[in-house]
Amino acid sequence: MANLLHLGGFLVTFVNTSSGLHRIHQTSQAFPPESDVLRFETIPDGYSLDSAGAPNHEELRRSINRTCAAHLGQLLRRLKQDPVLPPVSCVVANFLIASEAVGAAEEMGIPFFVLWTTSACSLLGSLHLRDLIRRGYAPLKDQSFLTNEYLDTPIDWIPGFEGIRLRDLSSFIRTTNPNHFFLDCEMEEVACAQRASGVILNTFDEMEGKVLDAIKASLPRALAVGPLFLLLNQMKGVPKNLNLFEEDRGYKEWLNSQRHASVVYACFGSLARLTSEQLMEFAWGLADSKHPFLLSIRPDLVENVDGGLPEEFIREVEGRGWVANWCDQGRVLRHSSIGGFLTHGGWNSMLESVCSGVPMLIWPGFADQFTNCRFACVDWGIAMEIEQEVKREQIRKLVVELMEGERGQEMRKKVLKWKEMAEQATNAEGGSSYANLMRLTEALC
Repeated sequence: MANLLHLGGFLVTFVNTSSGLHRIHQTSQAFPPESDVLRFETIPDGYSLDSAGAPNHEELRRSINRTCAAHLGQLLRRLKQDPVLPPVSCVVANFLIASEAVGAAEEMGIPFFVLWTTSACSLLGSLHLRDLIRRGYAPLKDQSFLTNEYLDTPIDWIPGFEGIRLRDLSSFIRTTNPNHFFLDCEMEEVACAQRASGVILNTFDEMEGKVLDAIKASLPRALAVGPLFLLLNQMKGVPKNLNLFEEDRGYKEWLNSQRHASVVYACFGSLARLTSEQLMEFAWGLADSKHPFLLSIRPDLVENVDGGLPEEFIREVEGRGWVANWCDQGRVLRHSSIGGFLTHGGWNSMLESVCSGVPMLIWPGFADQFTNCRFACVDWGIAMEIEQEVKREQIRKLVVELMEGERGQEMRKKVLKWKEMAEQATNAEGGSSYANLMRLTEALC
């Protein structure tokens, strides 16, 4: 987003937090990079740097809530007084830090925009969290409501959400705690978005049009300007590739040796945590499918375990399986050998899969991933869902269906159509997202 705004004529100061900067430095990357495109600043977030390699996300979020607003306000005042720089004209904040940014921007009398980095369908669910609580759907009465089919309750009163069930909404409603920290955070994020001068969404009108129409009843200045990386390609921008983990490079030569659309890529994102038992069920399910696979196991994926796989497994998959620590996911999905993607269903991952024309198997874990999964499986027809209790036989069957079955073939046809529509949306000649980006740059001036 920062690169796109620069290409739109803005001088952009990119503000990172201290623990985020620390994690980037752990991968031996030079940051901030030498750049005549962006300025870089860092503000303290009060989080222990000793823990930043594998952060406790609730502790990190609480620390940000306590710390960042004051430091961001100080930064804005310092930039305002800088005799060389032009005055700050607006603040664009990731929605996860919106509550810290909005106060500082309002104090300075500066327009404030929220970059909402999940899907539009997830945002629509977030907009109705208070209604769910008011109507008594959440919090849950007791733990039995997680297993007694209560989560299958239809939610038929949200426009744009036809056929949705309670289980398809944010996982933070699956609590008996009326003061659940992340549920409160999500509602606060929505409140900040409603105060903002505009909301920027990393999606495109053609894919989430019905949902976007419903969102605009509450957020009339919401603009879909995605997929952002396709827009950057269209505008011939050069993105800065920042990883939170050091990339394993050995997989590239292996991918080059595989047949077209023959490999299943499996990755669980940068936040999800698995038990060692879950990892083994996924790994053996992939192995038993007899299809080539690339499995990404980041260093902190498995709790209290080094993430290694047994020698028996390594021998079994020799030559047809590759286990990597961390990959350049966009590059992997665009590789001609990739025929399917086993994913946690985070929005960045799903957009990259769509824009690469790769169908998915989704194992949603938390937050927006359940909503993303439902729309991918039902509305867009490009994915199949993996049950929460992971079993290797289920994984084997789904991989075989994805790679060989009629349903997999149909999903592949549909995802290629969505890929084409994403490319059209970001095209400078009449694309909806391109036009919305131009509207955004006008609004920011």
